[in-house]
Amino acid sequence: MDATLYDETIENQMDPKPFVDKDMLYVLDQNGGSYNGQITFDTSSLSNSGRWQSFSEGYIQIPFVITASNAAIDVSATMNSFVAGLKNGTHQLIDSIQVDYNNTNVVQLQPFTNFFVGYKLMSKFSTDDLSKWGPITLFNPDSPDSYIYRPALAIEGIGHTNNRVQKEPGVSVTARWAMNAGAAPAATAAGFSIGDFNEGYARRLKYTAQLAGSAGPPGTLLEMATAASFNNVGKNYYVVNGAGATASYQWNILATVPLKFLADFFEKIPLVKGGFMRLIINYNSAAFNITSTGIAGAAHTLTTSVPTMLSGRTNPIMVSTSGVAVGTGPFDVAASTLTFRCGVVSAGVATGATAQSSTILNSCRLYVPCYSLDPKHEEELISIRPVREVAYHDIYNFNITGIAAGSSFNNILTNGIVNPKYVVIIPSVNVASNALANLLTYQSPFDSAPGTTAPLGSIYNFNVQVGGRNIFQQNFNYDFENFNNEISRINAINGGETLGITSGLITADMWSNAYRYHVADISRREKSEDIVPKSITVIGTNNTAITMDYICFVVFERKIKINMLDGSLVRD
Repeated sequence: MDATLYDETIENQMDPKPFVDKDMLYVLDQNGGSYNGQITFDTSSLSNSGRWQSFSEGYIQIPFVITASNAAIDVSATMNSFVAGLKNGTHQLIDSIQVDYNNTNVVQLQPFTNFFVGYKLMSKFSTDDLSKWGPITLFNPDSPDSYIYRPALAIEGIGHTNNRVQKEPGVSVTARWAMNAGAAPAATAAGFSIGDFNEGYARRLKYTAQLAGSAGPPGTLLEMATAASFNNVGKNYYVVNGAGATASYQWNILATVPLKFLADFFEKIPLVKGGFMRLIINYNSAAFNITSTGIAGAAHTLTTSVPTMLSGRTNPIMVSTSGVAVGTGPFDVAASTLTFRCGVVSAGVATGATAQSSTILNSCRLYVPCYSLDPKHEEELISIRPVREVAYHDIYNFNITGIAAGSSFNNILTNGIVNPKYVVIIPSVNVASNALANLLTYQSPFDSAPGTTAPLGSIYNFNVQVGGRNIFQQNFNYDFENFNNEISRINAINGGETLGITSGLITADMWSNAYRYHVADISRREKSEDIVPKSITVIGTNNTAITMDYICFVVFERKIKINMLDGSLVRD
């Protein structure tokens, strides 16, 4: 404390202010209003601005739309804005991304990128990061202890479900709204228990469920009562189009996706002047039906059709449970089927339903701050380090599928990769083990996957071989080995060694239940070996009673050299 006080007293308080100007510039996508699964950006207009671009601060804005419609049954009396939302994080919209810098590939196109990004954020975010960035990126971890497996149709749906959004059993979202508005609460079942609902999902819905219009549930605020009010400031909202049986229900979500979430390259690249990038993004969108067997005041269940993937591999939508007691929930009407669709700018509705209304934006945008340097500092920057080497991580994906209960696996992920850093294994329930035929858990609207891993998806006899050499002296069998030795350390500040200073949101309890990432640090070797391609093999035994898949990523280091004068790449 004394030393800190002394240093603060004698230090120079003058701010050199190397930058004389900053503008947050944006470019529109190159889609021209047509979205068929891919978004493309070209930053040549930024590179020609004569300014220094800071891609580490950049982000993408995606106007994403979810619709629900029927055109046959009037559900307007019970339909509310908490019925549907996104799975954890706006990054779930991104299936894969390719980045080219000055016509050279720097981030390779890999499927299931959102799976890896989910792990990266869970292992690198601090609780302060979650508080700061969670609301705008719709990131809030799903509760790990609220999973329920339904082998037959139930009120939560079918198969693996994690879609309850109600803390008090028997109280619908509408009833909770009424309680918040001061009305008498509905009768509730007695008792509260841990795991009654998915708190992370419920919190995310708060950011997308605000209602446009004053004719909503009790407690609706009037300060921003129209869709125009929300559109003016780019705020997420829910709106009902039309009325009665032909009504359609629409969630307008302006998804903010920071570039550094999607690829480590964006986090590591310094200020550049003159260099341009091309981004090719394949996004996730789906269409499916939710059918309720219920009649108002009687027991009812939910089921889903197997989603049609309009693009990508992940269904980014979750649909909330219809309630926990008879007579509650948005689907507690005469037996009905709602068609859900999602997409960029436009989602469409069922035949005969009222058309989708306007969205917040009509195209995607890439925002990048651009700086002007003081001439003296610019000259100094270029002279001190005329060529800047950028080392960053990229990913390679390989999937192991159909591992039966209790069976061992020994799979080569890659025959040769240079400078590998770590491996991430994400357990996922095989389609044959879900209750509804052909329903993948990460495509189920009732499951929080891929925001979560397969619940209790444990592996024992786990090891990773690099170039034929075991990384662990003995195979990992126990939970404490995986968590203490690897999970708590990889990506954590100071490797998790400094008490009071750490990062990562995965607690031991979360890891044990629904965040069972299996990771291995494979970076330790002689420096001379970094340039030698290495084979990577994963071995283990499926320690569950069901057939499992394993979505695997090898994280490896790449390097480029940038000429700081004009942003060009320097070849060795």
